[in-house]
Amino acid sequence: STQSAALARAVVDVRDEMKQRLHPSLHLVFDSLMDGCVEKEIMQLHGLRRSAAHYAIRRVYKTLDVHSQHDLMARCTRNQP
Repeated sequence: STQSAALARAVVDVRDEMKQRLHPSLHLVFDSLMDGCVEKEIMQLHGLRRSAAHYAIRRVYKTLDVHSQHDLMARCTRNQP
């Protein structure tokens, strides 16, 4: 429906705006978090050590002022038409 398409575009717009606030080195981690990946999956997908994956995830959260993956995903859908 038209309303569903508008909501999908709005979510993509918010996601892109949030991603642009991050250092480019964190973009893949952000995308993985938004796809629902957990830390272990991010480690495997991007060839990171546990400490590097953990640090990158924390940097994403801090930069975007969220405290969890759930908060991050909710931020992308909150206050949309």
